[in-house]
Amino acid sequence: MKNSLHVLFSKLTVKPDAALTARIIDKIGRARLRNTRVKVTLYFSSVALSLAAFVPSLIYAMQGFTQSEFSDYLSLVFSDTGTVMASWKAFGLSLVESLPLVGVTLALATFLAFFYSASVLWRHREETRLALSM
Repeated sequence: MKNSLHVLFSKLTVKPDAALTARIIDKIGRARLRNTRVKVTLYFSSVALSLAAFVPSLIYAMQGFTQSEFSDYLSLVFSDTGTVMASWKAFGLSLVESLPLVGVTLALATFLAFFYSASVLWRHREETRLALSM
């Protein structure tokens, strides 16, 4: 980026003072570093919070599965396939109705938030390394 700023300043018709140019480029570099540090801090916090929230949301989802007897309905597919096929519409509605949507949604949301934040940190790992080293 510094090279492109130098190219930009060299194409100006009015030549600014060399010290002023250096200060501007330095100030832009420090602002970018500060922005990178803020982003890294936010994404690290997001990773930590989503990972910490994933376990309770998974426990909540599992409790919802046991309370709604979703597994009992699902086991009918394997134990009594003929009856399930005979009334597949009613069985499908019963299965959907017993699905604990809130728990599944919470667990899925925290799972996706963790992997999104971690993937952003991984994609920008060089900037992250630079921001953490300074």
